[in-house]
Amino acid sequence: MQRRGVRQVQLGNGLYPTEDAARQFGLDRERLAEIFWRGVNTDYGRLQATGERVRLLLASGKELRLTHPNGTDLRVRIAGRPVGVSDGVISPGDERRGGASTAVWLPAGEVYVTPVPRTAEGTAVADRYFFEGGVVEGLRLEFKQGRLTAMTARSGLERLRRFYDAALAGKDELGAVDIGINPDVNIPEHSRMVGWMPAGMVTVAVGENLWAGGNNSSASGVVPFLPGTTLMVEGTPVVREGRLVATEETAAR
Repeated sequence: MQRRGVRQVQLGNGLYPTEDAARQFGLDRERLAEIFWRGVNTDYGRLQATGERVRLLLASGKELRLTHPNGTDLRVRIAGRPVGVSDGVISPGDERRGGASTAVWLPAGEVYVTPVPRTAEGTAVADRYFFEGGVVEGLRLEFKQGRLTAMTARSGLERLRRFYDAALAGKDELGAVDIGINPDVNIPEHSRMVGWMPAGMVTVAVGENLWAGGNNSSASGVVPFLPGTTLMVEGTPVVREGRLVATEETAAR
């Protein structure tokens, strides 16, 4: 559908307030519904402006670096790569660009980029990764020359490992880095909630990346959220310890 330029709106984006989702996040369904609809009803003009500022930072950069005290230290080259924005609006410019630009996920609020192939080097650590109703604790992904070379965890890896091992070509390529920019999706303290769009969330996607404008159509996807991460572009902070600071830095100049 993206290739034909068909506009798509997908409601949920991993946060639709079902009983199962609420239980997974350690919330009651009413609280999750409140968070969800507040995110859907965000100020889209402000979201567009934030997305454009972050997009320009990434588009002008050559390398991303992700760090976290838990062991995350990952470098990814992005020079010349297109940067996408999911801001809840499909503008005439989005329609002209086509592809991933014609899709909207609600609640919206993401900026994403696919890496220069074979450039990802280092480690990404997710303290908790939800997969098929289970929890992987301390998921550790190691990359060399753009490919996932090792996947370990403290516990709960067995089901994810079977899924990954059964996948075909492209499953081991770092597909995208995603930054959340929605200020109205707030993660409650002491909950287990994660999501793409909360402002300051950093996500790495391994495998399929057609959604981000890439060309990896692998049926596999390992997509850990990395809350609390710092993300730098050429030494300029975009996210600092899980807080989106790109707009603050821009406003201060």
